[in-house]
Amino acid sequence: MMTVVGFAWGVQGWFIAAPLAILGSTISFIILRYLFARRVKAWSEKNDRWRAMEAVVSHHGLWLIVLCRICPMPWAYSNAFFASIDSIALWQFIFATVFMTPRLLLQIFIASRIALFSDGETRGNMDTTAKVINAVSIVLGTLLALGTGVTIYRLTLRRIRELEGTDARTDELAAEAIEDAERAALLGERRERED
Repeated sequence: MMTVVGFAWGVQGWFIAAPLAILGSTISFIILRYLFARRVKAWSEKNDRWRAMEAVVSHHGLWLIVLCRICPMPWAYSNAFFASIDSIALWQFIFATVFMTPRLLLQIFIASRIALFSDGETRGNMDTTAKVINAVSIVLGTLLALGTGVTIYRLTLRRIRELEGTDARTDELAAEAIEDAERAALLGERRERED
């Protein structure tokens, strides 16, 4: 959806996408927390890593919630994860989600540059320098997005492993939960491409 927003409205689309991303995440949180609470709890109770992540987040509070929300964990997993932790209030979830919205700007920017190339008339009116600048912007933006995602992901894992107040085994299981979510997302993307 962020690509579509960037394609249609350019960088200004962030002002549409950010509030809607917060609203969509909030609705997802509320639905999961209140309508599917038993199902989410039953699933999370069967997974040691998920329970460990719950323990670490519950113990360390709001700033770890923010860090986990910024981490490039797939939205569906993070929404379900935070909804499954009773100690996380709705306001904490929304607060952490707001911190994630600047990350959307990069996706929207890349899509806006791609839109310029896809429009034959605009592309035809560009001089060679503008085409090169747009192409470089797309490549650098993509590399920056990947680099930022990997860096935040690694910092989050490192921070979870270094936390004090929970036992080392719980911290390790919590870090593995994030790694599992990331792997599941990558496998899902590959399956979609193969289909």
